[in-house]
Formats: sequence, C-alpha cells, structure tokens
Amino acid sequence: FTNMDTAVKLQLASVRAEAGAKILALAPPRIPDRDNAALVYQDAFTQLTPVAQSPQRFRGTEYQNQYLWAALAEGKIDPKDKDIQEFLAGQRQALTLLRKAAAMSGCWFEHDYFAGADMLLPELDQLRRSAQLLGLDAIARAARSDARAALDDVAAMFGVARHVSDLTLISMLVS
Repeated sequence: FTNMDTAVKLQLASVRAEAGAKILALAPPRIPDRDNAALVYQDAFTQLTPVAQSPQRFRGTEYQNQYLWAALAEGKIDPKDKDIQEFLAGQRQALTLLRKAAAMSGCWFEHDYFAGADMLLPELDQLRRSAQLLGLDAIARAARSDARAALDDVAAMFGVARHVSDLTLISMLVS
C-alpha cells in the first residue's frame, strides 16, 4: 500500500506540474507598468467614495448590481437629481482615472494565480462598481445633452469589460 500510495502521489505531482505549465502558457504575459491599466485602476479605486459614504440609493440591496440599471431604466432615479449630480461631482477624479485605465490595452493585477481555485479577485467587485459609476455618469451627461461625454463613458465601460474578461479567464483556468 505504501508503494501504491507513493506512486499515486508521484503521478498527481506530475499532473499538477503539467497543468501548471499549460496554465502559464495560456496566461497572458505580464504587462510593462507603463502599459498596465491595473495600476491606474488601483489609483482610481482609492479615489472612489467608499460604499458606506455613497448615497443610500446606491448602497442598499434594492439597487445593487442589475437593480441600479433597472431603476434607471424605469425612471425611478432621475439623472438630473441634485444628490446624484453632487455625488458624481465628488467622483470626477476617479472617473477620469477610470476612463484613462479603460482606454489602455492591457490589464494585469498581480496575484498568485496558483494559490487555489478559491482565490479571491477583489478587483472584480471594484471593476463592477466602476462600470456602474461610469454608466450613471453617462446617463447624467446624456440628460444634460452632452452626448460626446456620455459616449466616452460608454466606451470606458466596454474597456472595463474587456479588462474583466482577462481576470475571469485566468480565474476559470485555475478553478
């Protein structure tokens, strides 16, 4: 039994090594810092208003995730509302950084992707929140008839989505 156990452990180590090599071959190469949107995103995340200090309507369970978009589509949130305008004005610096990061071609958040299948990717939640903020800003700008700026926000949302797909791919490969 000891010999069989050792043989199985050796085979398992061989499979792990092979799988690791395949994942490294499939993983995108590390991006130079000057081209890495992750560094700009991290600066933007520090500029974002903490969730606890955001207006109640954006942090309650009713408006999380898709509910925010549904509320906007149904007209429950007025983009010209004074509170929304003040909130967005306080996010200008973060929004500028988010647009800059989203326009960059590559994004690589530093992680040990071989830590295990249950590895947390905290950036995913921050990027989702960032895309929602860009969407809210786009709607507010469109309501002010600033179509060019609204489309810039929409383009930034697509850029964020492009960067999220790389994170998700690596997370799927690891799991």
